Amino acid sequence: MIRLFFFLLIVGTSSVCVGQETGPAGETGKVSVTTDPSGADLFLDSLYLGKTPLVNVVVPAGTHAVRVVYPSAFSWNALSKVETVHVAAESHLNKIIELGTHAVITSDPEGGRVMYQGVELGRTPLFLRRSAKVTGELTVEKEGYIPQKVSLAAVRPSTSIRLQAMPETLAHASPEILPANYDLSGTDNWVTYTSASSMIVSGVLSAHFKHQANKDFDAYLLTKDPALLNSTRRLDNWAAATFVLTQVSFAVLTYVLLFE
Repeated sequence: MIRLFFFLLIVGTSSVCVGQETGPAGETGKVSVTTDPSGADLFLDSLYLGKTPLVNVVVPAGTHAVRVVYPSAFSWNALSKVETVHVAAESHLNKIIELGTHAVITSDPEGGRVMYQGVELGRTPLFLRRSAKVTGELTVEKEGYIPQKVSLAAVRPSTSIRLQAMPETLAHASPEILPANYDLSGTDNWVTYTSASSMIVSGVLSAHFKHQANKDFDAYLLTKDPALLNSTRRLDNWAAATFVLTQVSFAVLTYVLLFE
């Protein structure tokens, strides 16, 4: 009795799920389905067959409903399209379905403006969904960062774009005036190296001049030679000047390291 119940349940479910017009019993044909973009969930009538592209699927001859959902039937904002196809017995039907454009675009940092042909589509993270296929390039831009372009042909269901910070000296410059091969990574390196070298050299010189001035002054105390006193004053002035240069170089180096 239990076996009979499950048999009737399976038969009844099958008849509800298929629900298409079929030809004479036993007659079949083949269907190949591709989608643009590929990777869509494919349903034949109410039966899930897999991800597109699917090739040479054997189906009963007759009329069927082909439904494709991209990127997944579980996506809340998925693209979906249903088309009716007729499969003749012993035939092969090749079906191509255009789904449109679907992508999630994120950026680091977020909040970048996504521009398409001069029109702002929104801010990142952006859920891009168009029933028609969109071609060309998107531009992601944010104040203080270098605009990044991405081809829509390369956009995947989830695309992340890392924005590169603009050096402070170029933060207000128009992106169009920057050369295409401009390397921003080493813009402040020469300032860093120069200020560090200047700080070290001037510090060593200041210590040397002060040490020599102290020696001359000690000698002056013993000999009372005016020349030694003049030398002491001259060396003290040099020590003071190089010490000031050391402080300036240290301030410049600190600024570059903190705000680079």
